[in-house]
Amino acid sequence: MTPDITRHTALITGASSGIGHELAREFAAHGHDVVLVARRQTALEALAEELGTAHGVSATVVPADLTAPEARAVAVADYSGDAPVASVALQEDATLEIRGLTPPLWRVDFADGRRTTIYVDPASGEIAARRNLLWRVYDVFWMLHIMDYRARDDFNHSLLVGSAATAWFLALTGLWLVVLWLRRRARRS
Repeated sequence: MTPDITRHTALITGASSGIGHELAREFAAHGHDVVLVARRQTALEALAEELGTAHGVSATVVPADLTAPEARAVAVADYSGDAPVASVALQEDATLEIRGLTPPLWRVDFADGRRTTIYVDPASGEIAARRNLLWRVYDVFWMLHIMDYRARDDFNHSLLVGSAATAWFLALTGLWLVVLWLRRRARRS
């Protein structure tokens, strides 16, 4: 569909999901033509079809990713320090540091004492995660605390459940020994 120049047109980035997806629906519901920009072309085409059918607007699909300089600019704008950017790389593999997030993500490392890393979603241009040395230390201690050495998110891990059951058993037997001791003491008196 060719956009109608008498209508207003909204440019929506990250339109394949989340806030961008909902904004596209809102603009279309108010009669605005939309230009949908995101990485996932099939999701954009499905949304364009839906908006055109439901609201009678023109929905143009533009599949595009955030580039490294754009990801760098987004991360620098979000970063509260004054250290320079050390490196920018596209993280295509899932790591423990970005568990729960869907790669690829731009990894922007800063040359500060906290070893700050900001992950930027190439589809939406939004900050996906912020990591630093303190977060990494906390994550290791969290892993040790919940005894989940792989995914670090299962606090019902069998090691933890077994340790808790053992602790309950020892506590109950300790209480039983106190009761027996008190009875024996009462008989002696």
